[in-house]
Amino acid sequence: MTSAPSHLPRLSGNRQSQILNKRTQTNFYSTRRIISFLLLLVCGSGLHAQEIKKSTEIKKIGDVKYYFHTVEQGQTLFAIAHAYFMDVNDIVVENPSAIDGIKPGDILHIPYLKSLKNAFDKTKPQTHKTEAGQTLYSISKLYGVTVDELKVANPELKDGLKAGQVLKIPTGGKKIESVDKTNAETKEKSGTSPDPLKPEVKATTKAEPKAPSVKETGRVNELATAGDTLFTLVKKDKYKVALFAPFHTENNENIDVDRIGREAGSFSAKSDMAVQFYQGFRLAMDSLKKTGLNIELFVYDLDDSDSARLQEILKKPELKEMNLIVGPLSGVAFGHVARFARKNTIPIVSPTSQQNKVLLNNDCVSKMLPSVTTQLEEEAAFVAEACKGQNVILVSNSSTKEALYVTIFRNRYVEILKESGSTDSLLNIKASEGFSKSLSLTKPNVIIIPSNSQAYVTDLMRTLNTLLDKYQIIVYGMQSWNGFANLDYDYLENLQLHYTVNSFVEYEKENTINFIKNFRILCSVEPGTYAFEGYDAGMYYLSALRDYGLNFRKKLPKMKWTGTQQSFNLYKTSPESGYENKSVSMVMIKDFKLIRAVK
Repeated sequence: MTSAPSHLPRLSGNRQSQILNKRTQTNFYSTRRIISFLLLLVCGSGLHAQEIKKSTEIKKIGDVKYYFHTVEQGQTLFAIAHAYFMDVNDIVVENPSAIDGIKPGDILHIPYLKSLKNAFDKTKPQTHKTEAGQTLYSISKLYGVTVDELKVANPELKDGLKAGQVLKIPTGGKKIESVDKTNAETKEKSGTSPDPLKPEVKATTKAEPKAPSVKETGRVNELATAGDTLFTLVKKDKYKVALFAPFHTENNENIDVDRIGREAGSFSAKSDMAVQFYQGFRLAMDSLKKTGLNIELFVYDLDDSDSARLQEILKKPELKEMNLIVGPLSGVAFGHVARFARKNTIPIVSPTSQQNKVLLNNDCVSKMLPSVTTQLEEEAAFVAEACKGQNVILVSNSSTKEALYVTIFRNRYVEILKESGSTDSLLNIKASEGFSKSLSLTKPNVIIIPSNSQAYVTDLMRTLNTLLDKYQIIVYGMQSWNGFANLDYDYLENLQLHYTVNSFVEYEKENTINFIKNFRILCSVEPGTYAFEGYDAGMYYLSALRDYGLNFRKKLPKMKWTGTQQSFNLYKTSPESGYENKSVSMVMIKDFKLIRAVK
């Protein structure tokens, strides 16, 4: 078996930074940066006491529509977000000054989503018959509505969700996941070599009208279904793909892509991310070429600091001919390119952003990294299933900003318990109150600490460690803890720390071993974190392009796949917005190593 690279987490000593590879650490710091944009939340029982109406003042800023909402006395940021069916972080990103608080008279720019305008109009609702194992959360994602909208449309849900129950779907909800029709005629291209990424779902056509199959200028046109929507599946003999990355080359007009693959060591250290991502992506291209995929790759050297270079690239005539854009790898530049992609209806992928802002009003965008909100919701789902019958305690600190994390976890956890009919409960305490009255002597105590405060977390872990001689304790934290240099690693080992990560490399898996072997042959170096990311991005999105042609993004919710470090489980965040990857990995510390946790 191929030996693991040097950055495989194998630990010694008491420095927590030794437990993670470069990729995980990079994500942790990204999370901490995102937190500064997330929220200003005021908790209390009267959170939604005041009814907030949407503003009728709608204006354009650039080419994006916004509600202009004037803050009134007693309104909180959380309540305003709820009224507009938005996340708090989406509003704060558009209104940065709101992070320091809002006051009456302030005007907030809130993204306009016309599809939610009549979300509570129940005059002509669709219906959905609940199947065993479904939850309100999964049904809401299926139809592109919120859980609250479902509850308003179905008051009987106060008694819980049951299999076979018929729910009314609020107007505006449109089924996203594809369904197999009994009268559908399955049609699939054959003649290619076996492909481990070949999606299980096949392009289907409705009986009326029957799908045509014609050749014209190198294209094959068919009718295909994605859910209840009929769309044209257009395939080409050759696809054009653009890759944006910060190579920091002196002459970025003509990038020698072959040199990137052969002479990566000759690039500066600040080019490492771009070079590694390109090498991984190129290896995926070479692998898929054997299955009949023909790609013409255009590489552009771009970072956030060069706005003139960005405008120059966007004016290039060949860019409008792209069938897929990957990157840029940095946030500000990505926003500009994403708007260009929307204008020209080109699918575009964000490999590095966690913020869902990049998806708003742009269904051409998909992003590989789950948001912080998604991570917390998935952690709550994991705990609800893995810790049945245990004493689950959610710990709050005095931080107003981190109150949102507590709220997100609690709401999702309680929702799952109610939907499953579980008799388990969730105890919510403040750290300042102590644990003596909350811990159980007879069953495991699962402590949830959704905090990014180093001083607070360090003190709390020290306290919990002193209780281990009397109680069994398991801690669930956040991935940002890996940046806490003064957090004693022995505490993390003793308390069996669990947390979610966006990606995780399991070096014993066959596809990982093969990738490392091929990468060494191609590049004569060990793959880094961005090489894994580039390879997974290439394998997933280029396979989608090959199998479903130019409209492949409509099939993304059906394409589930696990790569070398990244898993893909995309869903459409709203009818008019893009696709978020909600696949996360739960990891834990055991025997001084980071391993995947299982339920």
